[in-house]
Amino acid sequence: MMKGETDTIYDLIAVLRGPTVWFVHFFLVYGAQATLCTLSYPEAVPWVVLGATVVALAIIGWLVIDGVRRSDRLIPRPDGEHQDFMAYLEYAIAFASGISVFWVGSAAVVLPACT
Repeated sequence: MMKGETDTIYDLIAVLRGPTVWFVHFFLVYGAQATLCTLSYPEAVPWVVLGATVVALAIIGWLVIDGVRRSDRLIPRPDGEHQDFMAYLEYAIAFASGISVFWVGSAAVVLPACT
């Protein structure tokens, strides 16, 4: 593989990390809620949702910080070149995924479980 192709694949993976965390969080929250309601443990649902949301937000926070760090907003490149669009896209999508994780987590904690 050529260097440009490797960079493109890494950029694609980096951009998709935030939505991947959101998807796993979404699956865990609603899967755990369905499972716990089926097993008659509705009191455990808010705690599982809260735990999954805190972990997902921590991971997404790290992704946003990593994306900002890799962009030239905080650390300019030594060769004077500017980072490309992909670094900005990475942390913008991760930030949007963080909003989605918060929304799903807050809805599952605020609304009554197993009704």
